[in-house]
Amino acid sequence: MKRSMTLILTIIFILVTAVPVYGTEGHSNGTTRDSAGFSDVPADHWAYNAINWMVGNGIVEGTGENQFMPARGVTRDEYAKMMVLTLNLKLINPPGESFLDIKKGGWQFKYVETAKPYMTGFRTAKGDYFKPSDSAVREDMAVALVKALGFSNETTDPSVLSQFSDEAQISPNLKKYVAIAVSHGLMEGYESGGKKVFAPNEGLNRASAAVLLYNAFKENEDKIAYDDEKVTYDDVENSGEEESNSEEEGADEETDHDTGLVSSDIRVSISGDKALLSWDRITSSSFTGYKVVISRNDSTPVYPDNGYLAYITDRNTTSMTVKAGDGYNGGDIGGNLKSGVDYYFSITVLYNDGKVPGNVVRTKLPAGSNEEDEDFSAKRSSNIRVNVSGDRALLSWDRINSSDFNGYKVVISRNDSNPAYPDDGYFAYITDRNTTSITVKAGDCYNGGDIGGNLESGVNYYFSITVLYNDGKTPGNAIRAKLP
Repeated sequence: MKRSMTLILTIIFILVTAVPVYGTEGHSNGTTRDSAGFSDVPADHWAYNAINWMVGNGIVEGTGENQFMPARGVTRDEYAKMMVLTLNLKLINPPGESFLDIKKGGWQFKYVETAKPYMTGFRTAKGDYFKPSDSAVREDMAVALVKALGFSNETTDPSVLSQFSDEAQISPNLKKYVAIAVSHGLMEGYESGGKKVFAPNEGLNRASAAVLLYNAFKENEDKIAYDDEKVTYDDVENSGEEESNSEEEGADEETDHDTGLVSSDIRVSISGDKALLSWDRITSSSFTGYKVVISRNDSTPVYPDNGYLAYITDRNTTSMTVKAGDGYNGGDIGGNLKSGVDYYFSITVLYNDGKVPGNVVRTKLPAGSNEEDEDFSAKRSSNIRVNVSGDRALLSWDRINSSDFNGYKVVISRNDSNPAYPDDGYFAYITDRNTTSITVKAGDCYNGGDIGGNLESGVNYYFSITVLYNDGKTPGNAIRAKLP
């Protein structure tokens, strides 16, 4: 049952983010409102029943002037707001601005800043942009889902995307997230023109979202457990539905009603080139997630002071593997974990009203299997290759194994025969060391440099890769080719 509900709630999460007004009142008080009054949703409208049900349950509302606007799309700032409301996140109001186009004081500011860990952004030589008025698209949903469900650090075979004829249209930086989402069955493609597509840049309109959400949720609403690990609810003590779910799920679930803030003990074992972390499952109904915390120097690491390796919201996920080269967020790690270093490992358990750090285990991270072939600290360059096929140029380059690796910058220039980031801007910023190819075509947008905004056909460009490390950067060779 819990597996089924996780899938149901995941579908709800995908779709509700595309609905401009969200609430939960209708689920709890049984009141309904009729959508028949919308002038643009007559009784014979294909989505009438779904819209009527969703409005009646307080999930969506009209847009004013007696309209629902079923064909209207959803912008990225609306998507951020729905993300925050869906996950019941506490609004943050930082002193500074993370994005150049989201100003403090605007209605979007708190929502975008709060949703930032789950959302995509756009990095340029001038700084980061959010592009609030752009459409929220399917690849954005993939990123949000994977991050919210704690799957970000999973390793997935990228070939799962080869089933889609439009694989090349998926943003290079987001392919990892899309692959994970597809592998877990969180998102699927569909047939278009006789081919299967993922449609990464396609958004949902309000009517489609209403129908999909209605179909996914209405027939299963009686199955939702208030203590489900994917959704945060207000206290529901003495709830008949919660008691019913407890009886169905077995005696061991009785402890889910425990509201005590307890810690989780971690265990670390070494297997080959990886460290296997495992920890105690938390059953409290106020549980919100595990933060896997590592430190070089702090013998009592805790989130947020020491950053985190992974944020896991599924209470049943109580293990993960760690290896040299894995990226780390904050703390004293310096970007990536390194082999041969003694680290302190711990779990900080997050609850609705607090956090509790656990025990600490100190372990040396083993060397990776490829370290025998290459100095893991070497700041080497990456050689690029360019192959023109049809209306595209396929760029490919050498994989970088260094534990200090931070990313690849794909750099293009009209006039500079030795282009490098940041002087010549960049086409793409790729943080997955295993992603070593990308397609380029006329009309693609370019950030900075002498390109002038978009790449043009029939122009000879210089192509190169600048490898970014935690403490520097190394430009590679350059190849000149005409864009078809």
